[in-house]
Amino acid sequence: MATEENVNPTEGQEQENDYRETLLVRNPDSGQVEAVSKLVTKGDRREVHTVQPLAKNRPAFYSFRSSNAVAAFIRGFKSQKDNPIQFQFLKVPVLSVGKIVTSLGKLVSNPKSEEGWETYNKYVVNTAELEQVKYDKVEIPRAELQELGIDFDALPQRTQRSLMLGLPTRDLFPATVQLSDHGTTTGLFNLSFYRDHNDELKFRLDTPLVQPEYEREEYASEITPDDKVLLMCLAAIHHRTAAQFFGVRANTLAALTGTVAVGAEAALTDNWTVETSAYWNPIRTKRITTQVGAYSSASDTGSTKISSGTFWCCTPPEPITASATVTALMTGGPTASA
Repeated sequence: MATEENVNPTEGQEQENDYRETLLVRNPDSGQVEAVSKLVTKGDRREVHTVQPLAKNRPAFYSFRSSNAVAAFIRGFKSQKDNPIQFQFLKVPVLSVGKIVTSLGKLVSNPKSEEGWETYNKYVVNTAELEQVKYDKVEIPRAELQELGIDFDALPQRTQRSLMLGLPTRDLFPATVQLSDHGTTTGLFNLSFYRDHNDELKFRLDTPLVQPEYEREEYASEITPDDKVLLMCLAAIHHRTAAQFFGVRANTLAALTGTVAVGAEAALTDNWTVETSAYWNPIRTKRITTQVGAYSSASDTGSTKISSGTFWCCTPPEPITASATVTALMTGGPTASA
C-alpha cells in the first residue's frame, strides 16, 4: 500500500449535494485510517494508493462508481500472499470522511468503544454484498426523481438497498407525473430502476395496477407480438402444481382383506398436506377385530409422496394397544397399507 503526498486544497470543494462515495482503508493492528486515492492493477498484482483523510485531499479521494469492480479488486488484493496485514476497507460518503475517521480513531484509545465499532460495522465493506449491487448510489438520477417529488436519499435505508440490488419493493411513493403537454397527475407509484439499450440507468414509476412486464420499454426490442400473445394465454391459465387442495381416498389393497379403509387429506401449503385415515374390519377373530389409523402427514411434490404416521390397533377380548410409525414412499398407483 503506497501513501501519496497531500493534495493542494481546491476552491469550492464543499458541495451539499455531493453524493459521491469513497473508500477508506484501516490497519487493524495500529488503527491507522487512510483515504484510498487509487486502486491499481498491474497484471496479477494489485496496489492500493492512499492519502491522508483530510478535507484538502478530497479531490484525490477515490471515486466509488462500480461495486462489482471494487469487490473483485478487494478480493484479489486480500488474496495476495505478500500482504502481511489484512487491511480493512470501508465504503463511506465523501462528505462524511472526517467524522467517520474521528469515530474510528476512538478504537485506538479504547478498543471497546461502542461508537467506534458502530461506525466500523456500518461502513465496512462486505465483498459478497457488493457483488450483488446492480445500481450504485452515484448513478441514481436524483435530479429527475426530485422533479417528480421523490427524494431518493430520504427513503428508508431498507428501500434504498432493495432498489440498488434490483429487488422488487412494495413501497409506494407520492409523485406528480406529466401525462401530456396539458396536464399532470399526482398519485402513489412504485419505483424501480433498469438500464436501457445504451446501458444508462433509468427509472420506472408503476401504479398499483401495473402494466405487464412485457409492455415495458426495456423489453420492447426483445418480445415480438407473437410472444405477447403467448404470454397473455399463459397468464390466463390458472394452474396449481404440487399439493392438491383436498382429497378423499379409499384403500383398494385393504378392501381385498375385507377391511374398509377411508381417508382424507387437505393442503396446508403448496408442498405439504395433512392426512387422516380410518380402518374397520368386520371380520372378528380371537386376535383381531378393528384397526383405526390416527393420523399421517405427507410431503407431496406431484408425482412422489413421502408419508409418515402413527397407527393403533385394538385386540379384544384382552385389549392390547400397539403403535408403530410407518414411512412409505409412493409414486402413483393405489395406496398400500401395512
